[in-house]
Amino acid sequence: MKKLLILFVCFTCSFHALAQDTSKLKVKLDYIVDYALGSEGKKDTIQVAYSKNGRYVWSNFDVFQSVFSKSFSPFGPEKMFMGGKTNIIFDAKTLQLYFHFNNENNAMFMKVDFNDIIPQRYFNTEKQKEIEFISEKLDEEITVLGKSYAVYNIYPTSESNNDLSAVLDKKYPVDNTMLFGNFFTLLMKKMDGDTVSSVDIPKGLILYLRNNTDQILEAIAVKKINRRITINNTLEIKE
Repeated sequence: MKKLLILFVCFTCSFHALAQDTSKLKVKLDYIVDYALGSEGKKDTIQVAYSKNGRYVWSNFDVFQSVFSKSFSPFGPEKMFMGGKTNIIFDAKTLQLYFHFNNENNAMFMKVDFNDIIPQRYFNTEKQKEIEFISEKLDEEITVLGKSYAVYNIYPTSESNNDLSAVLDKKYPVDNTMLFGNFFTLLMKKMDGDTVSSVDIPKGLILYLRNNTDQILEAIAVKKINRRITINNTLEIKE
């Protein structure tokens, strides 16, 4: 389960190609959350916005600025990647990831297919099985943003010793089955050769995540928004 969580939370850590696509993608986002990362007392924060239907996730996660800066440092222009603005959008339906970076006169756009960047692991065909992703309400509550919430374990039926726990605010009914379903299905197929027959996660905005006893993130602010983003990655050549 840890490998699944790390890949999803850090889904912005690998790219393989620049894609050309003449079609427009229109994204509507309904809720935005400021998260504190890591255990209590950590100061690192990240913004994440969600569409109510669970299809789109946006973030300003700036990990690529430091990654590209280090990659270009032997050649000199590493400063072009520092201090700019990053927009990352994940399409949970198509498993496409869009990345846009802008810093004054410098801009970069990338589109990535998760089918290509998640490695295919060799597995024993005799161990293939059909599994489900389920959620279990625990006899535990956690206080987030001054309010007490129930805690859910989310895990595949192939792993009974699950250690991923989440707090969901049902006042913001994000469709988590859409948000995670296709990604979990692809991941289990690629990594273990398993078939995911169903994904059952309650609707609700993610306010808190922990892995075993380690806190991953906690919401420190939540707001309804009406943000629209249009992606139109086009390169046209005429002769």
